[in-house]
Order: sequence, then C-alpha cells, then structure tokens
Amino acid sequence: MNVIHKTTEVCEATMDMQTTLERYAGQLADNGKVADAADEFAHDNMAILRDIGFYTALIPTELGGGGLDFPAMAAALTQLATYHPSTALTTSMHTHIIAANRFNYMNGRPGQVLLEKVVAGNLSLVSTGAGDWLASNGDMEKVDGGFLFSGMKHFASGSVASNL
Repeated sequence: MNVIHKTTEVCEATMDMQTTLERYAGQLADNGKVADAADEFAHDNMAILRDIGFYTALIPTELGGGGLDFPAMAAALTQLATYHPSTALTTSMHTHIIAANRFNYMNGRPGQVLLEKVVAGNLSLVSTGAGDWLASNGDMEKVDGGFLFSGMKHFASGSVASNL
C-alpha cells in the first residue's frame, strides 16, 4: 500500500479549508434550513462549495487541486455536516469518485484525466456510491409504436446540481 505523507503545503491547505468552511458556516446552515423547509435541494450551498474550491480540494496540487489528503477531506466533510448534513452527504458522494480516482492516480493507475477535468471545469460529480460500477438493469420490449422499458435507477446524490 502506498502511504501518502503530509507536507507543509497539505497542512496549510487543510487549515485553509477549515477556516474557509468556518467563514461560511452561518450561510451554509441558513441556506440548508431554507432548503429543508421548502423540501428543496440546497443549490445555494453547492454554489458556495464550488466557489471555495471544495470540489477540487482532494485533488493533488500537481493536477491543480487543493492537495488535501484523505483524513483532511474526511474532517472537512464532518465539519460541513455540522452546518447542513444533506449538503455534506451530497458532497461526500462527489468526493467518493474523486477519492477513488486520486487513489488510482497515486498508485499508477488511470484517474488523472478525470481529476484534471474536474479541476479544469470546477465540476461536481454525480454518484450512487458503491452502485456506480454495477451493471445496468431493466427490460425492453418491442410494442406497437416503439418500446416499453421497465427498470430501476439507483438514487444519485447531487444530480440536480452536478455536472458529470
């Protein structure tokens, strides 16, 4: 297993993200309350996270990301959950894909292209969590005038506010 050592740069990035989240704590919590009361998705919180670089925070600095390591990203998600749990859940699903690709990249496997694409567009990714790599399901039957499809789509966190 490849051990990733912290550097001063990573520690500074961690402190910066914690401080930045603290700066927006009230706004994230208030936006969350408004969205929850209206039974709506917290679009405003996702926009804040995009603006502060949260979506690229786990991506290595050599690829243009924030350089947080896995424990620091987990701590940031935990901190975010204290302000608005639903926002943290959605963001953790994005982070799930980033983490898998970062791990691959750090261990000489494919992952760099996706990470660079996320940085270039400051993208948020849609994830079903562990279901992302499962085979599709459903049946399609030819009927008069077309086809009848029956299947099940797994929940995909963040789909209304994500890019990819």
